[in-house]
Amino acid sequence: MLKSAVQKLICPSCRSAKSLKETVFSEGLNAHIENGVLSCTKCEVWYPIEGELLELTVGDLVYKEDRQKFHSRFSKEFDKYEIPNKSETDQGNSPDQLKQRDHYDDFANNEKLSYDDFENLPFWKASDKIVMSSWSKQDITSDKWVLDVGCGNGRSSVRFFDSDMNLLGLDVSKNMLRKAIKRVRDTPFHKTRTFIVADANGIPVIDSSFDYAVTSGVLSNLPDVSQTCAHINRTLSKKGIYFGLENNRSMFRGIFDALAGIFAPWKNEKGNTPEVNQNMLEGFHNGLNVNVSSISSVFLPPIIFNMLGDKLAFSFLKLTNNIFYTLGLKNHGGLIIFEIQKND
Repeated sequence: MLKSAVQKLICPSCRSAKSLKETVFSEGLNAHIENGVLSCTKCEVWYPIEGELLELTVGDLVYKEDRQKFHSRFSKEFDKYEIPNKSETDQGNSPDQLKQRDHYDDFANNEKLSYDDFENLPFWKASDKIVMSSWSKQDITSDKWVLDVGCGNGRSSVRFFDSDMNLLGLDVSKNMLRKAIKRVRDTPFHKTRTFIVADANGIPVIDSSFDYAVTSGVLSNLPDVSQTCAHINRTLSKKGIYFGLENNRSMFRGIFDALAGIFAPWKNEKGNTPEVNQNMLEGFHNGLNVNVSSISSVFLPPIIFNMLGDKLAFSFLKLTNNIFYTLGLKNHGGLIIFEIQKND
């Protein structure tokens, strides 16, 4: 974990800001903590850092067996630094969150089709290029911080933002995050990327501490989308921008879902909000001073782009998008790409 990111975190147990104290057991490369703990000076709950990964969770989202093993492994360090052995809280979490966590823990290492295989399908590689071309219009400079909510295996952390930008990625799936760390460890991204296990429904970061936030296919997995959007808005500085990518609720949605059920090589564990549109995004941010803008993409079933291969998929996706835009259907693609700017 990057030491520079600690100052941006809050204790998820008591929600105190600037109360987390780092204790380093072993140093990592590029200003990372390899092993250690963050402990709260207010409520005395501690959170493990193991192999650069911070677990900043409470309640049912705690990997309890792993946390006990961590304490046993570093028992001498706990005694040496007099760290209180208080790592559990009574806070509960939604059963849906646990279901999503288990799904993505399995998906991370699924032998039939892992998330790594999924993101490297020609369709998703082409789609990501379309997303990047939309978001790259913003003046994102190297001194800025990005919050990647539901970052998974680091796909958006690496593909959508340059390596000189500071980025904190969070997810409830420990297995996914292990892949994200492995993905960046021997690359230039390692100096600026850090990942934590955390709950998107109660994002444990300080108010107004990030310049940008991003979610990619995350809102559909959440128990309370409005609550997460409010947390994202809280974390952004004035004029900060929240970038997002989700399944679009459009007139073609039924066709897309029917074909996906037949041909899609992956299983998606849908949450309470499997797709969104512009009006829904505005509703999720009701009462917040924001500007919501969006455009859709993908008007043909993904299997067509996968059949074309990497070289042709992007060109054909760009071409078909333009055709459907010309036909006046720009809001009815299968994916919605959006930007939400905070005004205060």
